[in-house]
Amino acid sequence: MKCYYEVLGVSQKATDDELKKSYRKMALQWHPDKNPDRLEEAKKQFQIIQAAYDTLSDPQERAFYDRNRENILRGKEEDLDSKPDNIDLFAYFSSQCYSGFDDLEKGFYTVYRQLFEKIAVKDMQYMDDDEEIVIPNFGKSDSDLEEVAQFYGYWSSYCTSISFAWVDEYDIREAQGMGRWVEKKIEKENNKVRLKARKEFNEQVRSLVAFVRRRDKRWEARKKMLEAKAAENAKKQKAMQQRQKEERLKMMEEDIALEKAKMAAYEDELRALEEKFAEEWGLSEYEDSDAEGDENVEIANGEEQPEGQVEEEEEVDYPVDDRYCVACNKEFKTANAMESHCRSKKHRENLAKLKSTMLAEDELLNGNQEDAQNDQDSLEKPHLIPTKTFSKRVNHNEYKLYGG
Repeated sequence: MKCYYEVLGVSQKATDDELKKSYRKMALQWHPDKNPDRLEEAKKQFQIIQAAYDTLSDPQERAFYDRNRENILRGKEEDLDSKPDNIDLFAYFSSQCYSGFDDLEKGFYTVYRQLFEKIAVKDMQYMDDDEEIVIPNFGKSDSDLEEVAQFYGYWSSYCTSISFAWVDEYDIREAQGMGRWVEKKIEKENNKVRLKARKEFNEQVRSLVAFVRRRDKRWEARKKMLEAKAAENAKKQKAMQQRQKEERLKMMEEDIALEKAKMAAYEDELRALEEKFAEEWGLSEYEDSDAEGDENVEIANGEEQPEGQVEEEEEVDYPVDDRYCVACNKEFKTANAMESHCRSKKHRENLAKLKSTMLAEDELLNGNQEDAQNDQDSLEKPHLIPTKTFSKRVNHNEYKLYGG
């Protein structure tokens, strides 16, 4: 097996851009369409170039390849013959271990199905008899996609049950007779080595699962199916949200229409109550007010009263709607209470007092106006000056005109 870095013609410290540039150059050089005279060789070389770039372009696969490059190139683990219970995994980290994505003997699904079955059988040998664990099978090219998902779900978090007892550094049988302290020390060192080997094996299997999953056509089909389902669910969710929005708008419109209908009915009821109260309490009074308003309009328009006809003052009662009594200085809550008060004896007495007080004020006002007129007239007449000094008894006849 040839090193992937040598296949692409780059160093182990090559950057991603350098890998991409070299891959394009090598792929163009060995593309089957460019080499019709050596088609088989070109196909084989082109597959190796593709596998090399797929591995080195992925950060995780490249890191694993760098750590185990020597073992992968050898195709087997070091001292594999001395460790019969171990399984060679590095040979499967290459596209050269299979030929095509089919179920033939050298096909992708046959090769890796047999490998994972071998690992599962080895694990079952080290499991307890009372453990009931079903290990998913790799399956075939036409396996159900849900079974494929179960397989990768189990093996992506794989944890082996193999003991790795062959990696012990010390033989516990040689410690017999050396004391319990020596035996415990040997057991502790051996457990450390076993734990390290088990951890490395788990990492190798998980890396191999990632390597296989990236190239598995069934996994790609499942990804597309999940993406289609997600898009369909998103579309359904959007449609459901739109439908709920329209339903809420419709409910709001119905509620608004219902409220408008209730408001219209309430207004009609109020209008009927107003007409009823007007007929019972204030219809004649409103008619008198309208008649009086018409008379005032006629006077304002220039229609005078005939001579000799004196307009009689009519006593105006308080309207029913006015609930404040000026004569008694009281305010009532309802028009009925005001009307009942206006018919009371006390109200009539207070009203008579108020009228007499207002008349007295009018007379006083008229008297003050006459006095003011007299004072104005006296200023326009000559002044009277007495000829003698006033005595205890003033003689009003002893005045003379003082020419002013």
